[in-house]
Amino acid sequence: MATVSIRPTAVKYGLILGGILAVYSVVLGMTGNTSNQTLGYLSYAIGIAGVALACLEFRKLQGYMTFGQGFQTGFLTFLIASLISSAVGAAHMAIDPAIGEEALEMARQQMESDPRVTPEALEMGMGWAKTMMQPGMIFVFGLVGGAIGGALIGLITAAILKRDPAPGADMDEIGG
Repeated sequence: MATVSIRPTAVKYGLILGGILAVYSVVLGMTGNTSNQTLGYLSYAIGIAGVALACLEFRKLQGYMTFGQGFQTGFLTFLIASLISSAVGAAHMAIDPAIGEEALEMARQQMESDPRVTPEALEMGMGWAKTMMQPGMIFVFGLVGGAIGGALIGLITAAILKRDPAPGADMDEIGG
C-alpha cells in the first residue's frame, strides 16, 4: 500500500484558495468593506472550506488520511493560499494607498473615542499603525498569520477528517 504525495493536492488547493481569498480581499477593499467584521469572518469560512476540500481530495486519492497527513495537507494548503493573498494584498495596498489611509483614519477614530488614550499614546499608536500599514509589513504579517491560521485549521481539519488505513495495512509503508 503506497502513499500518495501531499504536495500536489496542497499546491492545487492552495493556489485555488489563494486566488479566491485574493479576489475577495480586493473586492472588500474596492467596496470599502475592509473593516466589516462579518465579511471578515466569511474569509475564515472560505479558508476552512478550502482546507477541508484539500484534505477530502487527498483522503479520496489515497483511501485514508492519517492525522499527520491531514495536518500537513491543511497547513501547506493554507500557507500557499496566504502567500498568494498576502502578495496581492500588499500589491493592492501599494497601488491604492487610499486603503491604508482609510484604515489609519478608522484606527485614529477608535483610539480617540477611548478616554484612557492620551494624546501622546495616540500619536505613538498612530506611528505604529502607519508602519504596520506598509505593503511589506502587510505581506509579512499575512504570511505569519497564514502560518498560524494554517496550523490551527490544519489541526482541526485533520482531527475531523482523518480516516485510518484499513486494518492489517503495513504501517511502515503508510508512514503513520
